[in-house]
Amino acid sequence: MPTTAELEKLQVMESSDDDPANVVRFKPTITTDLEKRKENTNLTWLKIATALDPRLKHLKCLPRPERGEVWALVSISLKEERPAQQPDKATESEPPKKAALLLSASESDEEEESIKNVVECYKAEPSINMEDCPLQWWSQQAGAHTRLACIA
Repeated sequence: MPTTAELEKLQVMESSDDDPANVVRFKPTITTDLEKRKENTNLTWLKIATALDPRLKHLKCLPRPERGEVWALVSISLKEERPAQQPDKATESEPPKKAALLLSASESDEEEESIKNVVECYKAEPSINMEDCPLQWWSQQAGAHTRLACIA
């Protein structure tokens, strides 16, 4: 089934002299409807959902330059899903501001590397068949991909 971008490229929705009268009336109507739907679509979440579908994760439906952007969006989603750190115990004294900044910068670097590893590990997994259920795959693989499973 062609995507809307493919429909635009192929221009299959333009009326031709060979089209019957009802098709000539149908094509502009459906094109207008598709454009309205496209405007109201959250493409960012659709791309993330496609990346997290183990059947489609190679993102062959997107141009190559966009694929890296999608994986960056997945990484950002992982950062946002990060559980809040437990506050330090009240009995411990707070570290000086410089030390706190250095610690948070170090944790940030470690977190980014961890997220990168999580995403790369998932991408390295083999794709599943189109007939298989992605939700079932995620329920079986949730232990191996704990952080991504909560987003999926």
